[in-house]
Amino acid sequence: MRIGSYHIHHYHHPLLLIQHALLLWVLYYHFSIEGIIIGLLAKELFKGLGDEIGAHRYFTHKSFQTTKFKENLLIFLHFFNMQGPLLSYIGIHRMHHAFSDTEKDPHTPLKGKFKVLYWLNPISVNPSMIRDYLKDSRLRFTAKWYYELYVGFSVIFIMLFGLIPYVYIFSFPVVLGLYLNGLVNIYCHDGRGEQDSHTGDNSRNKKSWLMRFILKGGNLHNNHHALASNYTTEHRHGEYDFFGRVIKKFFAIQ
Repeated sequence: MRIGSYHIHHYHHPLLLIQHALLLWVLYYHFSIEGIIIGLLAKELFKGLGDEIGAHRYFTHKSFQTTKFKENLLIFLHFFNMQGPLLSYIGIHRMHHAFSDTEKDPHTPLKGKFKVLYWLNPISVNPSMIRDYLKDSRLRFTAKWYYELYVGFSVIFIMLFGLIPYVYIFSFPVVLGLYLNGLVNIYCHDGRGEQDSHTGDNSRNKKSWLMRFILKGGNLHNNHHALASNYTTEHRHGEYDFFGRVIKKFFAIQ
């Protein structure tokens, strides 16, 4: 990644395609209920803690304070989502909020749902979006070596423990996380549904029991756009944000 001229790395899409292929192969030839359960638990660690709580609410929006140990834990867990460097994530998501559903929004569905889902649109991040993190040696190191580290880790893990465990523990959460992100970026920005707060964009709250179960608080997307600095998306009576409650109980310093 080059600060100021970031584009999706040329390694990203081939690696994502490999993860899809591996998962389909294992599910067809080596399907296991135990494997699915392990994959879902891994998804909660990597996607739930590392992505939603860590990359999104903590690092991007700075919506709560936590200890240095838990901060490093969130960096570690986010690494396995294969979303690219954390520094890139922060810049891209801040651009999304600054220019929501305009031409400068890096993942508005107005640019094409398929392209948004698979990150096919070119993206450049202005250094001003991540100025507060440019001196963080941890984030700069992973920004420089992210894909090399990811491939190296994958090879070592497969050599030590085998391909099938790797697929259920790592490929499964990567692929599922991709489509969960797509669900938020596309479905929660389709302009249909409840907009309890006027935000000047197409963000909507999707309050069906299914979206509540799948996204665990991320479905209250209009609430999030209305007050991104709040660690919870629960703004009204009856709303439920699982991740916000996890933050309050286990991560936030009161």
